[in-house]
Amino acid sequence: MNFYKVVLDDKIIDVLENPAWVKQSKNGLIVLCEVSEAIGIVSSNSETILHIEGKPPFSNVEYQDVILADITEDEAEELKVLLNLGADITDSDENVEWTEDEVIEEPIEEDATLAEVKERHLEKLSNDCQNTIYSGINVTLADGTVRHFDLEIEDQLNLLTLSTLVATGETSIPYHASDELCTYYSVEDILKIIDTATVFKTYHTSYYNSLKNWVMSMDSIAEVGNVVYGVEIPPEYCSEVLLELMQKLSAEGVVNETAE
Repeated sequence: MNFYKVVLDDKIIDVLENPAWVKQSKNGLIVLCEVSEAIGIVSSNSETILHIEGKPPFSNVEYQDVILADITEDEAEELKVLLNLGADITDSDENVEWTEDEVIEEPIEEDATLAEVKERHLEKLSNDCQNTIYSGINVTLADGTVRHFDLEIEDQLNLLTLSTLVATGETSIPYHASDELCTYYSVEDILKIIDTATVFKTYHTSYYNSLKNWVMSMDSIAEVGNVVYGVEIPPEYCSEVLLELMQKLSAEGVVNETAE
């Protein structure tokens, strides 16, 4: 297995694993070839042909000159993570900047780079958590029908209002499922909607906090980049609340449904 970084104007723009090598045929077509014949490569997203600096030029084809450099598999994994997180990487182990942020004038140390990756990745995981909560819940009502209820901020506020109505003694409460007209729900159904929503939100909030605890313990960029929302967290990094919720939901047979 061979790994390469692709450098354009002193910036690392791509990482390749066993790249597709290309040359130009006599009739001008770009065709795949062996490495010994290659004058270019295909980008990792298969959308761009890049010319290898120092090789014979392509004829009648616009191209960019790039430099290929051998790297280790560990280096490749770290660079992939940085590029996926939006890093603008100078071809130096000491200079990593972020395209969407203010330019960092001073080189940052390796530990600081890991800290940056953790911060960026946790921001993504936090958004995943929020979107999961917003996506809502399915609730089986007293009559056996299943309704879906969104849990965006406005919906969460609505549920607080419903709990107030229940507390005042209302017995027939107007509300609506996702993309449905408003209808009357019994107190039993409203309480089940509220309880299911509360457990769902608490679970995912606790899950993210434990996920953050795990990520912060990691000591390599590649390890951080491999963490995705929904992955099983080692028990030693889980909060007491999360462990209790997982046990409760597992006993009720709904842990997988709630975790989605």
